[in-house]
Amino acid sequence: MTTYNGSLHEMAMTTPTMYWNDSCAVSELSYAIERGASGATSNPIIVLNALKKEMHLWQARIYEIIADNPTWSEAEVGAQVYREVALHGAKLLLPVHEATAGKWGRLSIQTDPRLYRNTEAILAQAEYYGNLAPTCR
Repeated sequence: MTTYNGSLHEMAMTTPTMYWNDSCAVSELSYAIERGASGATSNPIIVLNALKKEMHLWQARIYEIIADNPTWSEAEVGAQVYREVALHGAKLLLPVHEATAGKWGRLSIQTDPRLYRNTEAILAQAEYYGNLAPTCR
């Protein structure tokens, strides 16, 4: 990662640079926010990587989701885990969102690419994701 005058934080705070973190892993996003990140992204691959790095944070919750929803398919469980990991990232960005009156501090959540042929379904999912938290889009 390139730094400006030795500091990403300085670059993010003193220039019009929008520094988005390409991860919603708790440790990585927290580190980025401390250095001036103004947003973050999530998609199924990013969330999978976050889970691989931080399964210790999510394993109990994943088992709880499975136990609470015994008829759910793996896809339904995976979708719920995806939403919760992304939502947690969005919550981490809430102080940035509040400090900038909603201008920054957003988490981008990718809609399900399998819905690409169904405009109504993808728009409904985008609206749902956008309403998960004030920081989601």
